[in-house]
Amino acid sequence: MKTVEELNSAFWAWAELEYNRRIHSSTGQAPDERFQQGLQKEHPRVEDLAAFQAMFLWKEKRTVSKWGKISLYGNQYPVRTRPHGAVVQVRYDPFDLTEILIYEPDGSARLESTSASKQTTTRAPSIPEESQASSPQISAQSVAYFSRLRERYLKSQKENQDISFQKLRNPKKEDPHG
Repeated sequence: MKTVEELNSAFWAWAELEYNRRIHSSTGQAPDERFQQGLQKEHPRVEDLAAFQAMFLWKEKRTVSKWGKISLYGNQYPVRTRPHGAVVQVRYDPFDLTEILIYEPDGSARLESTSASKQTTTRAPSIPEESQASSPQISAQSVAYFSRLRERYLKSQKENQDISFQKLRNPKKEDPHG
């Protein structure tokens, strides 16, 4: 596997065809079956998607400067809802620092979103990178196994998407066009 796409397709093939259907030794059930049984009939849905997504952003506290700005990784962001000297919680996507969210210091309420007035960096510098070490050797058996698994998975996906229009025809009624 040379690309992330190949790795992802191999993972999903393995998860769907092998792992999720195999009986687990501790539970005595396949993960798919256990998941379906565990769902409530009326399970709760996310009502405010933006608030839900904000829970997964990185968080830091910053103090508003006398110029009404906060600094984050060398970028300057204006804060309009709090006076200088106020402490705020900043939530941000470390991969995209063009816009950040400003919250109360305890994170209880969103105050505003703001874009950088002066931007020097586009991503947080402390994001862990994948290892640059040489890739380990993969056995030919592993390659063959995942190739067959991906083929089976793609075939099963295609079969689930195919619609037989013959099956939709009602044989009891006469076809006026045929």
